[in-house]
Amino acid sequence: MRQGWVRLVRVPPNRYRYFLTPAGLAQKARMSRAYLAHSVQFYAETRDRIQQTFEAVAANWNALAGDVPKHVIFYSGGEIAEIGYVCLQHTGLRLIGLVDDRRNRPFFGVPIHPVEALQGTQLAGDPFGLLVVMSLGDTAPIEATLAGQQVPSDRVVWLV
Repeated sequence: MRQGWVRLVRVPPNRYRYFLTPAGLAQKARMSRAYLAHSVQFYAETRDRIQQTFEAVAANWNALAGDVPKHVIFYSGGEIAEIGYVCLQHTGLRLIGLVDDRRNRPFFGVPIHPVEALQGTQLAGDPFGLLVVMSLGDTAPIEATLAGQQVPSDRVVWLV
């Protein structure tokens, strides 16, 4: 109210109504543009980091996974995985599955599996070369889950 962005109108006792002034609408638009610009910048930086990771994985495939097809699976199907899927299209890597107990919507036509379908270097009986953890959160619970499913740690790629 002090900056002239909001106008206060008293209505029945003990109630108030707030209205945006023209200056308030202009400020809201500026703030929305700034938020959108920040979000686009975050997306671009995240995409570049993931792209660099996938390019390094593709270039060093034999050292990382051996002489097996370039089949990868994603662990976690959130927004980071969606960015990762787009980046993966520019490499020789092929996404064959997604492990996520919480995802309830399709993922680009890729099969979604529960954690129990992951065993060693197979997902639902299909072999994979590397598992890519598509999460930027706490790694300890994911490490414990993967160890419980006997996924070799040298077959796991973490986004950095």
